Amino acid sequence: MREYVVELEAVVPSLATASVEEQERRADTLLDTLEAMAEEGAYGIEVPAAFGGLGGRLGGRFYVKAAEANTALELGMSALREALSKVGCPEFAWLRVMAEPFEGRVFPELAACLPPGAVLVAGNSMPVRDLDSFLAPQDGPLRCLANRGASGIDGVVSTALGVAAARVGPVVLVIGDLSFYHDQNGLLAARLHQLSLTVVLVNNDGGGIFHFLPHLRHAEPFEPLFGTPTGLEFRHVVEMYGGRFVPVAGWEEFRSAVRRGVQEGGLHVVELRTDRRRNVELHRQVWEAVAQAVRGRVQG
Repeated sequence: MREYVVELEAVVPSLATASVEEQERRADTLLDTLEAMAEEGAYGIEVPAAFGGLGGRLGGRFYVKAAEANTALELGMSALREALSKVGCPEFAWLRVMAEPFEGRVFPELAACLPPGAVLVAGNSMPVRDLDSFLAPQDGPLRCLANRGASGIDGVVSTALGVAAARVGPVVLVIGDLSFYHDQNGLLAARLHQLSLTVVLVNNDGGGIFHFLPHLRHAEPFEPLFGTPTGLEFRHVVEMYGGRFVPVAGWEEFRSAVRRGVQEGGLHVVELRTDRRRNVELHRQVWEAVAQAVRGRVQG
């Protein structure tokens, strides 16, 4: 048994239009309920030190003792579901899970820390699909852009720098490592024209999208033909063009690095390393959780 940190957030539609005071009251009630459940030994959880509520969302951290990460996630979700039901909020949709790197969480995190008027550029392949799947509607202005060509991942860095050249607001690019590699010399424009761009480099060392496709059945040729790992260290090319390269391991570091890049200007590359195989597992867990939430509302 080991302790896992599980971050959960529930979207409660009935709270979306409630006052801030009402949302805080519900959050306090939920925290008291979770504490009572923890004292009873339910699920083996320790409740978070703070459980916040705002914008129709209730969320915080759980510290769960379990044999493996998947079990910890299930225990945390079960505890949150039961507590929400006890405080009269059964109609929720589960949104965020786990402190481990998950590619689908990049866009909700960015939405929470980008200033109004920012421009979010999504790379092809997995980033634009994760944007479509995980970026919820925003209250403030957030413009989203993407290249949609025949099939290519080329030229995405240059596209984002072209957007930055228009100087319409802070620009953040989310891009995979292969796509970044294909257009890494596009970074020269940032140096020549003093452009500001914050790049979120999702580095899973290869083509992660192919793990979702039937190609994966062909084990022997899969890695050299579809996985295509490069093993490259991108710090050198970023610094060659005068940029700041920041590897991050957790979400607090991620938020801090993105905010710093946006506030300081210039070229910043924030690298989040993920695992292609684990990424598929996490996506499927989220899809199943959403399906359960939808079934619960339809049947209820």
